[in-house]
Amino acid sequence: MIKDIIKYGIGEAFTRIAPFFITLYVANLFEPDVYGSYTLLISLYELLFIFIGFNIQATTRVDYFKDDFESFLKKKKSHFILSLTFAALVAASFSVVNIFPIEYVLLMIVACIFRTLSLFVMTLFQCNKEAMRYTLCNFLYSVILAFTVYICVNLGMGEEGWVYGVVVASFMQLGIALSIGKFIVLCKVLACKVNNENLKITFFSAAIFLPQAIGWWLKSGADRFIISTKAGNEILGNFAIAFQISSVPVLAIGVLNLVLLPNLNYLLAKKEYTKASSLLYKFALLGVVVTLLSFFLGKVLIGFYYSEKYIYASEYFNYFILATLFHVLILVFTNYLYYEGGGVKIAKAISLVFIIQALLAFVIIDYFGVIGMLVLSVFSNLILMIYIIYLFKKSVSIERCNSVNI
Repeated sequence: MIKDIIKYGIGEAFTRIAPFFITLYVANLFEPDVYGSYTLLISLYELLFIFIGFNIQATTRVDYFKDDFESFLKKKKSHFILSLTFAALVAASFSVVNIFPIEYVLLMIVACIFRTLSLFVMTLFQCNKEAMRYTLCNFLYSVILAFTVYICVNLGMGEEGWVYGVVVASFMQLGIALSIGKFIVLCKVLACKVNNENLKITFFSAAIFLPQAIGWWLKSGADRFIISTKAGNEILGNFAIAFQISSVPVLAIGVLNLVLLPNLNYLLAKKEYTKASSLLYKFALLGVVVTLLSFFLGKVLIGFYYSEKYIYASEYFNYFILATLFHVLILVFTNYLYYEGGGVKIAKAISLVFIIQALLAFVIIDYFGVIGMLVLSVFSNLILMIYIIYLFKKSVSIERCNSVNI
C-alpha cells in the first residue's frame, strides 16, 4: 500500500501543481482582461466536464466491484452514450447563447470526450491496483498540457492557447492510456449492445454524483467571481495564493483515496464492516496530521516568499486551512457512504450547503469583506462534515446489525 501511495503521489502532485505554475506564468504575460478570459475558460471547461464526464471515475470504481463483467460493460457503454448526448446538448446551447466563442466551446467539448474515455481506462488501472500506469498517464497529461500552453502563449496566442493545450493533452493521454493497457476492454464496452433500461439505470446511478460535483465547483467558482467583481483582482490574487497553498492536504487525501478506495470497496464487498471502518479512521487521522503539517509549512512558505507581495495571504491562509481540515474529513468518510448507497443524501447536502454559501457570500462580502466569506466557508464545511460523519456512523451501525441478524 505504501508503494502505491508513493506512485500515485508523484503523478497526482505533478498533475495538480503543474496547472498552478502554468497559471502563474501566463498571468505575467497577459493583460488583466486577457488573463480574466483565460481563467474563465478554465472554469468553463471544468463545468463542461462535470456534465460530459458525468462522474465516470466515481461510477466505474463502484460498478467494477459490484457488477458482473457483462453488466459492467453495458453500464459503461450507456455512460458513454449519455456523455455524447450531453456533449451535443452543450454544443447546441452555446451555439445559441453565444457567451463564449463557439470554436473554443467545441474544442473543449472534444477535449472533455477524450478525457472521459481516458479517465475510464485510468480508473480500470486504479481498480486493478496498477498504480504505475495510472501515474504515467496523469504525469504525461500534465507535461503535455504545460508544454503546449507554453508554446502557444509564446507564439503570441491569448486565452485560446489553453484551449489548444487541453485538446492536445487530452487526446495524447487517451492514446497513451490505450497503448499501455485496457484497449480490449474499451473495445468490448463500445461493442456491447444496450437498451433504454440500461441507459435509465446508468443515468440515475451517475446523476446522484452530479449535484455534489456542481456544489464543489460552485463553492470555488462563485468565490472567485464574487471577489473579482466586488473586491478587485489584487485581493483575488491574495485569496488565490492562500487557497492554493492550503489545498495541499486536499491533494494529499486525493492521492490517498486512490489507494484507499480499492481496499475499502474490497472489504465492503466482503461485508467486513469493522475492518472497513478501522481503515477509514486511520486514513482520517493521517489526513488530520497532513493538514497540521501543511499549516506550519504553509505559514513558512508564505512568510518567506509571498508576504511582501501578497500582504493578506497569511491571514487568509489561517481560515483556509481550517476549512481544508473539514474538507479532508468529508472526502474520507464519503467513500464509505457512496458504496453503501448514500450518494443521494450526500449530493443533496453538498449542493444545498454550497448554494446557500454562494448566495450568502455575495451579501456578506459587502459588510465583512473577504474574511467574512472565509468564516462562512469554514462554517459551511464544518456543518457538512458533522452531517457526513453522522451518516457514516448511522450506516455502520445498521450494517453491523444486519450482519449479526443474518
